[in-house]
Amino acid sequence: MESARLASLFDNAIDSFEYVYLGRTFNKNFQISLLQLDITRLRLSRWGQSIGLSPNLDNANVLDRGVVPRELVKRSEMKLGQIMELFTDTERRCAKVNGKAPDNTNLLVCNTETDLDSVGASLHHKIRDHSIKRQNGAPLSKKTGWALYEINQFRRMVKDLGGLISDLEELFPAAQPFRSELCDIEISEIGTGDCLRLLKEIVADQDWNLEVAISKAIKNREGGPLNVTFSGNNNHGLQVGYNYGTMSNLRWGGAGLSG
Repeated sequence: MESARLASLFDNAIDSFEYVYLGRTFNKNFQISLLQLDITRLRLSRWGQSIGLSPNLDNANVLDRGVVPRELVKRSEMKLGQIMELFTDTERRCAKVNGKAPDNTNLLVCNTETDLDSVGASLHHKIRDHSIKRQNGAPLSKKTGWALYEINQFRRMVKDLGGLISDLEELFPAAQPFRSELCDIEISEIGTGDCLRLLKEIVADQDWNLEVAISKAIKNREGGPLNVTFSGNNNHGLQVGYNYGTMSNLRWGGAGLSG
């Protein structure tokens, strides 16, 4: 029963992102800001999957195994509640500011279908799809959309959301390796090099796990140095590879090599 309640709160927290719009006042910052919000949502969805809250996916299922103390579940519920309260409080503050706006043209919102370039649009839709498929289903009650028009207020909200998600991740340190694996899967499905390079610019200081996965993917796709580590007292075998350039001060099996 407790895990079902936690899953419901998780679904509602993920769903809360769906109703946030960004105003025309964001101008050239719209694409980057929208993707920052998308990545925050993706990170929260990844946390949920890593502890077994997502349906029909390859989960860790720590809740199903009954290894999570009741107090830990309660603290998770509290953090998810704070995430939804943050959205509600920000919406309320925005409504007060927007009601004082003298010019209604300043209250127009950006359009995700027309105001993103091709790379940004591809990233937005793929990240959104990843997050939604980790939900247990759409919440029964539909919310009303609302808009942010001040970029500083947006940045503060994203920072606060990131802090709450960090708190959730710290509650389940044993799920960290699985979160890293999920990042690798996310990046493998996002695709092109252009998408990865744009994403890398955005995730810095926002999603460390995803940043590591992006750097690894870019290195693998563009080619990087081969690093091999041998350990133990009886290592032998065959190493096959290639190298361009000059090697010096290289020692292999006690013999020095140079080139």
